[in-house]
Amino acid sequence: MPDWLAHVLAAAILWKLLIHKFNFDSKFIPIIMVGALIPDAEKMGLLLYVLAEIDIGYFLKPLHSIFGSILLAGIISLFFYDSKRIMTILCLGIGTHLSLDLLMSHITGGEILLLFPFSFNMYQLNLIQTDNYFPALITVLLAFLIIIYERISRHNKDTSGSS
Repeated sequence: MPDWLAHVLAAAILWKLLIHKFNFDSKFIPIIMVGALIPDAEKMGLLLYVLAEIDIGYFLKPLHSIFGSILLAGIISLFFYDSKRIMTILCLGIGTHLSLDLLMSHITGGEILLLFPFSFNMYQLNLIQTDNYFPALITVLLAFLIIIYERISRHNKDTSGSS
């Protein structure tokens, strides 16, 4: 699914940029990637509907909001020793996901209950169509460029250190 690919890679790209800027630890990349998928936990309702014909999608819809996603991230972070750090990293992933989703133009209207439970309004900026594959392609290209840059800089560091 190109949507999830774009979300996961955008979060990984953000973390890679933070690594270079603030010397963050690269071992947390999977955590921010999981954070980028948290708002789409509502899609588990689709799986339940397909497997057991139980429709709970309406009840899971608030997970695709700031409040619902942070609540789920808080629950997930409790399973880790350094829960505050994990919570912060998960929230960064959530932020990348919701930021990318705000750019979308959904056929059925607004997709994000951004301010739930304070408002039931749905928001979107109508900049990118949902059937457009270019955002996923752009994030894949950026991820490859970062990988190439890191390999070249690592190679240069190795060759200059051995002289």
